[in-house]
Amino acid sequence: MVQPPRHAVAITGGPARPNLNSASSPTPFGKWDSGPPPSNFGAMTSHDRLIAAFRREPVDRVPVRLWGFDHRRNQPEPTFQQLAEIARTHELDLLNHWGPRTESTVELQMQHETRFSHHDGFVEDVTTIHTPKGPLTKAHLRSLEGKPGYHSKYLLETPEDTERWLSIPWSPPVVDCSDWETAVAELGDDGLLVAGIGEAMYAINDLTGSETWAYWLVEERDLLHRLVGEAHLRQMHVLKEMLAQGVRGVYGYVGPELCIPPLASPRDFDEFVVRYDQPMHDLIHEAAGMVWLHCHGKMGLVLERFADEGVDCLNPLEPPPMGDVTVAAARRRSSSKNGWWLSTATIVPVVCLASWIVGVPLPQPMSKILSAGESVVSFLAERSVSSAFIVEALSPGPRRGNDGSKIS
Repeated sequence: MVQPPRHAVAITGGPARPNLNSASSPTPFGKWDSGPPPSNFGAMTSHDRLIAAFRREPVDRVPVRLWGFDHRRNQPEPTFQQLAEIARTHELDLLNHWGPRTESTVELQMQHETRFSHHDGFVEDVTTIHTPKGPLTKAHLRSLEGKPGYHSKYLLETPEDTERWLSIPWSPPVVDCSDWETAVAELGDDGLLVAGIGEAMYAINDLTGSETWAYWLVEERDLLHRLVGEAHLRQMHVLKEMLAQGVRGVYGYVGPELCIPPLASPRDFDEFVVRYDQPMHDLIHEAAGMVWLHCHGKMGLVLERFADEGVDCLNPLEPPPMGDVTVAAARRRSSSKNGWWLSTATIVPVVCLASWIVGVPLPQPMSKILSAGESVVSFLAERSVSSAFIVEALSPGPRRGNDGSKIS
C-alpha cells in the first residue's frame, strides 16, 4: 500500500510551518465533546487547518467549506451575499482550484456546423475531425434557452473510430504554469489551492460515453487498454511539466466515478483506474505533494482501493440513496488501514455544505459544528444537508423546516 509521507514544510512552498505534532498541538480531531470549544479554537489559518486535516494531523476545529463558493468575492445575488458575510464572519475554509494553460502543438483539420434539431429549443452542433484513417464525428444538442445540453453522438462509438483517433499524430502540448505562484499568493492563508490534472480513464470515457464504455468493458477490453494507456501517457506528460515548473502542493482530479459499481466492477476499477492513476500519485508524493480526488456514487465495493492507490483526500462520501457508505461506516472499515481515512475529506474533516444535496436541516448552529468534532461529522454522514437551511443554520436564532415551522 502506498503511504504518502508527512512533510514538515508547507506544501505550497515558502517557509516551514509549525510542527502540529508538538506538545502544544491542538486537540486531535474527533476527541472533542459537545461542550465549549478548546482554548486554541480558531488558532490555525485555513491553509494550515486544511493541510493538517489532509495529513491526519491535529486541527483546531473541523474545517468547513462551502462547495464552489468563494466568500471573499462580491456576490451578485443578494441571498448569496448574505451567506458570504456569514462565511467571512465564521472564517470558513476555502478549497479553490487552479489549472495550467496548455496549448496544443497538433494541427487538426476540423469542421464545425450547426444543424436544425427536432428537439424544441435546441440546435445540434456537429464537429468533424479528419484523421489519417478517415473522419470522426461528434454531435451535441445545445439549448437555446440555457438548459443542459446532451451528447447526440460521441466521438468514439466503434472500434474503427478508435483506430482513427489513435492515428492522429500527437506531440506534447506547451504547458504554462507561470501564474501558479500568483494564484497561491492571492489565496494566501484563506484556504488551499488544488492544482487540477486530467485522468486517463475519464478522458476516454468522455470520448465514448458511458454506454459504449460499459459494452467495451466486456467486448473490447484490450482496445480500452490501448486507449486509456495512450491517454495516460499524455496526462503524465502534463503532470511532469507541472512538477518541473514548480507546482507543489495538492493535486486534484475527477473521473473514477465513471468506472465504479454498478456501471463497472471492482476488477474494472483496478484495471482502468488504479493501474493508470497510481503512477500519478507516486510522482506527486515523491514531490512532497498530496492527492485530492472527486468521486460520486456507490463506493462501498471500491473504497479501500482508493487508500491502496495513494489517495490522500476523497470527496465526497455520499450516504444512501445517492451512495452506499456513511462516514460512520467508513471509519469503522478504516480500522484495518491504520487510520488512513480518519481525516480524508470524505471522512469529513472538511465538512462540505453543497447546494445540490437535498435532505434535512443542519442539526445545530455553526458554532457547534466548528467545535463538536466527530459527533457532527457522524450526523452529516448519516444524513444530507439542504442548501435552503445553510444561511439559517449559520446564523443565530430559530431554524425552520420545509413547511416554515420552527425547529427546536
